[in-house]
Amino acid sequence: MWFPLLAIVLLWVGSPAAAAEPITDETVLVSGQEVTITPHDLRLELEMLAPAQRQRVLETRAEQQNTVTRIYFRRRMAQLAEELGHLDDELVQAYLRRAREQLLAELTPRRFVAELELPDFAEPARAYYDAHLDEFTPKPQIRAGHILLKAPSEADRERRRPEAEALLARLRDGADFGELAQEHSEDGSRFMNGDLGYFGAGQMVPEFEAAAFALAEPGDLSDVVETRFGLHIIKLFDRPSTETRPFAEVQDGIEERLRREYQQDQLSAWLKTVASPTAAAIDEDGMETAWKTLQAEFGVEPAETTPAAPDGEKPEGEKP
Repeated sequence: MWFPLLAIVLLWVGSPAAAAEPITDETVLVSGQEVTITPHDLRLELEMLAPAQRQRVLETRAEQQNTVTRIYFRRRMAQLAEELGHLDDELVQAYLRRAREQLLAELTPRRFVAELELPDFAEPARAYYDAHLDEFTPKPQIRAGHILLKAPSEADRERRRPEAEALLARLRDGADFGELAQEHSEDGSRFMNGDLGYFGAGQMVPEFEAAAFALAEPGDLSDVVETRFGLHIIKLFDRPSTETRPFAEVQDGIEERLRREYQQDQLSAWLKTVASPTAAAIDEDGMETAWKTLQAEFGVEPAETTPAAPDGEKPEGEKP
């Protein structure tokens, strides 16, 4: 069934002659088995898609073909359901009602948000920026590498210090740090030419951190540094700026955040007034009877539940 349909779609999207003729919203682009598809149908289909998905369809011929195929198949199946009398089935009607309710439950809040009158967020954005400068000020971090000679004891560190000093001398004479790290470092970072990546305060042992952050310019080398792991030679690769980002650079992002928060707050307040479950009257006894009847009808036993403990008490067996 799919192959003839795809042939129809391919004929439409691949015909230069059809593309050359002017069309209107009601021009029939696909016709068969009492199903027609027009440009207006395609536009409505696109409007129902998420923006990213809509763009993907508009950019890609294969996605355009798939879209037309889905519309055709969906409409044809709906026609067949009607012709075969399926719409008279009570369960089918329940499915249709639920699908309609679900669609409207999603669409109605979305429409409410889309139709909101939004205030100007420029001043609130500036106020937020001034009150939260720390959010826009990068925390100090550096990118560094090291060569490690393992020496867990004081005696080991004394014994291996000449070896470390010799490596440092070679580096200061212009030897390649990455090559020496690969050849001599006794740490997993040797496979990355000694590179440890970016790190901030508190991520390394104190002696290593102090020596690394004391390096001023990319390319600087530390003296031999002792830690509980052994002897390190540290090289600074990068020190990103910690200057606060200017307001103009972050204003759009702040306004977008405030806009989303405003929309969510307005939507939540509106939903509480128009669709609050607490506003509904519930027949508790009737509800209990209905669920028990349905459990019996579907052959399901109720699950064991632990009674709620009074306020301030813990259920038996629960640890404090």
